[in-house]
This record gives sequence, C-alpha cells and structure tokens, in this order.
Amino acid sequence: MKTTIQLIALSVLLAACNRTLPCDDCEEVEAAAEEQADSDPIPDLPCGGADLMTDDENCGECGHECPINLVDTEWEAGGCQGGVCQPTWGSCSSGWQTCSEYCSLANFECVEGGCAGASGLRITVPAQDGCLPESHAKSPIESCDTVIDYESDDPLFFIDSVCCCAFPGG
Repeated sequence: MKTTIQLIALSVLLAACNRTLPCDDCEEVEAAAEEQADSDPIPDLPCGGADLMTDDENCGECGHECPINLVDTEWEAGGCQGGVCQPTWGSCSSGWQTCSEYCSLANFECVEGGCAGASGLRITVPAQDGCLPESHAKSPIESCDTVIDYESDDPLFFIDSVCCCAFPGG
C-alpha cells in the first residue's frame, strides 16, 4: 500500500512538471507570430478572387461572362446569380412572329417573364434611328407566344422588339 501511495504521488509530481509555465516574453512571441502571418503570401485564388456565384465576368467558372442588357433602366436583365447566367434580352429584331420563335432560331429558349418581369419588349423607334432600346419607348410583351405587332400608327416611327432568352450555360 505504501508503494501505491508513492506511485500516485510520483505520477502527480511528474504531471505537474509537464505543464507549460507562462513565458516572460509571451507578448513578443505573439507579435512575432502575427508579423509572420501578415508576411505569408496571399493564396492564389481562382479568377483573382472573383465570387463565381455572382461575378458577371466569371460566372460559375473563370472567364464565363454573363451579358447584362438595358443597364440602369427599369428593363435591366441578365447577369450572374447562383453561378448561372440569368436570361437577358436578345438583339433587336422585327421579323419574328413571337419571342419563342426568335429565341429558338438561335437555339435558345424564351423565358416567360424572365427579364424584368417581361417576355419581350416592343420598341417604338424613330425612322431615322436604328434600334437603340436604351433610349426609345418600350412596352412589355407578356408571353413568349404573343404575336408581336410591328405596325406603327405614325409613319415617322417603326416597331422593333427584343425577346427574353436563356443563353447556353445560364
């Protein structure tokens, strides 16, 4: 029994010896460690650190750009959300019956209400101008299958349209 008590006392004494005592220069050691961490190189992040979930120039992967059309207007559409390009407006046109027809001819899909709540826009253009949808009057086309009316009541104006299409990879 005396041997058991001696062994326990010896174990307690050895355990106490393994404890780290506070250092005299702890603040200096911590400062040196922080300085070393600050001088470590920044890790090489893909696409220069772009957020692949929201970056319009690196959507889902480096270099995959998502178009944004009619920027800073009530009809702005496109961009990157959740790592996927969102639907956006196609080019101005005046020869298609419906937006479904327009988008399918380019192997895209018309998106119902997918661009600022519309499936397409009917654009009134002065005869001397080309189709500049940013600066001309627009009215929404509600459905991808709505037949687009290109008739103008004013001979000084003609009608063009843009359609909301989903682009590949988006």
